[in-house]
Amino acid sequence: MTAPGPPSALTAGTAWLPQDEAERRQVTVAFIDMVGSSRLTALLGAEEMSELIVAYRRAAGAAIEAHGGYIARMLGDGILAYWGFPRAREDDAARALSGCLAVLEAMEAVNAAGLAGGHRVSVRIGLDTGIVVVGRLGVADPRGEADIVGDAPNLAAHLQKAAEPDSIVTTEAVRALAGARFAFEPAGETENPALGRRIPLFRVLGPVAGVGRTRPLRTDRLYGREEEQARLDRAWREACAGRGGAIALIGEAGIGKSALLGHLRRTVVAMGGLWNVAFCQPESAASPLLPVRDLARSLIGPHDASHLEAMAAGGREEGEGLRLLGHLLTAGRTGADAEPIGAAERLRRLAGALRALVRAAAQGRPVALVVEDAHWADDASRAVLSTFAEGLRGLPVLLALSAREEGFAPPPAIGTDGAIRLAPLSGPAMAGLIAALDPEGVLDPAARALIAERAEGNPLFAEELVQLAREAQAGGRAAEILSRASSLNDSLLARLDALGEARPVAQVAAVIGREFDLPLLARVLEVEPGAVAAAVGQLMAAGLVHEAGGEGFAFRHALVRDAAYASMLRARRRTVHARIAGILLAEFGPLVAERPELPAQHLEAAGETDEAIAWWTKAGERAAQASAHADALRLFRHAETLLRRLPGGERFRRRADLLIRIGAQVLAVKGNAADDLEAAYAEAVSILEALGEHESEAMFSALWGLDTYAMVKGDIPRALALGERMRAIARDEDRLLQVHRLLGLANLLRGNHAQAEAEYGAVLARYDAARHERHRFVYGSDPAAVVRAHLGWGRMIAGRFAAAEESAIEAEAQARRLAHPHTLAHVLAVDSLRRLIARDAAGAAARAEEVLRLAARHGFPYWTAWCGVIAAAARPASPAERAHAIEEAIGAYRATGAQQLVPYGLALAAEARLAEGRPHAALALLAEAARLSAATGVALYSEEIARLACLARRAAGLPAEEPLEAIAERAAARGAGLWALRALVDAAAPPARLAALLAAFGLDGTDPGWPDLAAARRALSAA
Repeated sequence: MTAPGPPSALTAGTAWLPQDEAERRQVTVAFIDMVGSSRLTALLGAEEMSELIVAYRRAAGAAIEAHGGYIARMLGDGILAYWGFPRAREDDAARALSGCLAVLEAMEAVNAAGLAGGHRVSVRIGLDTGIVVVGRLGVADPRGEADIVGDAPNLAAHLQKAAEPDSIVTTEAVRALAGARFAFEPAGETENPALGRRIPLFRVLGPVAGVGRTRPLRTDRLYGREEEQARLDRAWREACAGRGGAIALIGEAGIGKSALLGHLRRTVVAMGGLWNVAFCQPESAASPLLPVRDLARSLIGPHDASHLEAMAAGGREEGEGLRLLGHLLTAGRTGADAEPIGAAERLRRLAGALRALVRAAAQGRPVALVVEDAHWADDASRAVLSTFAEGLRGLPVLLALSAREEGFAPPPAIGTDGAIRLAPLSGPAMAGLIAALDPEGVLDPAARALIAERAEGNPLFAEELVQLAREAQAGGRAAEILSRASSLNDSLLARLDALGEARPVAQVAAVIGREFDLPLLARVLEVEPGAVAAAVGQLMAAGLVHEAGGEGFAFRHALVRDAAYASMLRARRRTVHARIAGILLAEFGPLVAERPELPAQHLEAAGETDEAIAWWTKAGERAAQASAHADALRLFRHAETLLRRLPGGERFRRRADLLIRIGAQVLAVKGNAADDLEAAYAEAVSILEALGEHESEAMFSALWGLDTYAMVKGDIPRALALGERMRAIARDEDRLLQVHRLLGLANLLRGNHAQAEAEYGAVLARYDAARHERHRFVYGSDPAAVVRAHLGWGRMIAGRFAAAEESAIEAEAQARRLAHPHTLAHVLAVDSLRRLIARDAAGAAARAEEVLRLAARHGFPYWTAWCGVIAAAARPASPAERAHAIEEAIGAYRATGAQQLVPYGLALAAEARLAEGRPHAALALLAEAARLSAATGVALYSEEIARLACLARRAAGLPAEEPLEAIAERAAARGAGLWALRALVDAAAPPARLAALLAAFGLDGTDPGWPDLAAARRALSAA
């Protein structure tokens, strides 16, 4: 789209153009008061005093207005003046100081006129700068006086009382803004009535020198960035040669990232490459995968999303990724009907789909993909871009990111060499830039030097300063504008004030967001599109806005948008936000379906909290369906935070539902043992109990979440209690299935093998593959496959080797048949433990490694930690190395908040320390394992821990605390045949006792290939 034409008049009187309203802005306020006016009145008389006041007002008023001040009010001998309203300038604080000093000089002329009858006329002046609301409040004052509300006018009035006659007292805020031009001295402290604390004061001594900042024109040439340009050029040449890679330009706002990308763009286009760009926004965290979608749309070009279906006919995995991308690009579709895969795998496939699009778009040409403001990218987009960057080697592609330092970590593929951190420009580079921005030499050397000084190495700031200076020079006001030290926001507000009727258009556009479309802006303003286009043309000409494709535009920098947005009163912003939300919901259905966070943001800002919560919840659901779990968690939490602000009882029920959603996302992001998972589910239970919903579906879900937390945390008594509570409210087969599953695991962990077998048997008896398919999506894993894996685990410890092997084989076969990643990870992780217990180190290691790959691909933090312990214990290494690896892995497991596996992990580490010949180190580990077993109720490994402790004490020359035969007897009584067998073999028990145990547990006819059975048979043969 071409730039809009010349400006035309906007429709007068529209309710959405707030030209005559009060605004928020930074204002420097002076309060001037004549000293001893009551005494002078008594000495002079009323008539003479009135003449004196008229002369005083004229002199002071002329001094104030000559320095750009605005006289807001004159009451008797008091004068209230503003700088920064009704128009902001770059040097308002300096102007105020100059104006107040001019008032002091004007009093000399008043005194010279002799109107006070030989008495001296003096004034006190208080001066402060702050954010205020200023303008017409309520019914317009027929006298044209502006109202002001804020701390600055009150403090200025307070300060004038602290001033000596013929002096100016000000604050640190004014000194910091204009201090380089004026001399100050400390003037003590005073109580700030608004802040409730004492603040330092400064007396203004007089002017010292002029200082200032301004604004920009454009130049294509870069200054002081030769090294960065060379690195960009080198990266592009590598991409052209088929050795693709990624770079990141990192630095503060305005430091030159976009200018360097402009250089790269010119290079790419000149060399026949393809340029594709996406912009992240402050709202991106609430818009999962927005930059990924934009890049995909850029690569697809004129084709629609159906083009992806044709491309998806290729390889299966790449085709799935392209279909997922198609879901993202199609309004209202989430991809929920695609193959059920984990979050990490979904994002990995999206990265693969992007690579496929690049290959299709390239057709022999090198491609540059650019993501600007990547620090605002959502977590899912960062993951996709990171994976995409890792696969660029061998492709003619350069991925370039720009980001601020805060909140941005470069993808690993970028590395140290690819991260280009931009420092402030040097003095010579800044001088060259300023000269290029002022090619006609409008600015004299002194003005350029002031700009260079105040820009402080920031090229965007220099551009802003030069632009204002050039504009002001034409009106003969350059020295005044350059005499103030200001923030970039102040500079931008001054630029907005100069826009005339386009200024309120910029304000309303800023309420829409960093990006805005002309049709939506015109609808919000209720103004003819042509007039709006003309106003936007003014914004473009001023360098505040650029085209963003189609009928879209974007503020050139977030700070530009922020300046326009912040200048509006909150009430006005709320009104405009409400209108935008209404229009979006009524007229922009596809956009709202694709990005429900848009109406949510506007409804929240409009104060429509109840509706905003519903849309934030929809946004969270959409993110969760797209496997962007971290983003879904943030969105649900935001909705829940808003909900807590609402009055009334209905919000409690809705909070419970949101807390359950939050718990599910915490589980996906952090694992079952995260403390905030427990907090969410526990609060949901409390709310539902208060509401009397003791048997609702929501209550069952919340209790289920707490039960799984307790199980992984290792709080078995609590898990059992929660399981029984769930059994009491399980009114249908679906709920009962989950109750039996949880109670089976709780009983297994406490070492009650018989009860665990009974509960697990009930699960398998009730399970129906078709009917219970949804369980693996609602509860995370297929119940039958998981139960069979748990039976294999428990039966191995029970000494039922053949049955354990059979259950494990069935569990794995079912998990692989279902093709559900989390079920497979769960089953294989449990089987890795079973094999380790059976002393099959190679089998355990193979299973653990497969789970670690699955977990890395799909994002299963708990199983990563679990299999880290197994892999460490199964590794072929020296005992010392193995013990160290196990202890480190236990630390990583505990870091997830989990405790369930820790007692056995400590026993494994102790066994390695024993083999190393360090029995005392082993005893310390076993003592902690025994303590944890008692504290958590995880008694499944108690006899094994006790057996190892006996061996360690024997190796250390210490007496046994409990005979090995007693440990074996206790284990046999609990049904832990394997632990009993090991204890009897180590005790060199009588052959009859060993044979009896083998027969009792049906071990005498089992395949002796199992190491423990082989050891038992050797003991019998030796006897």
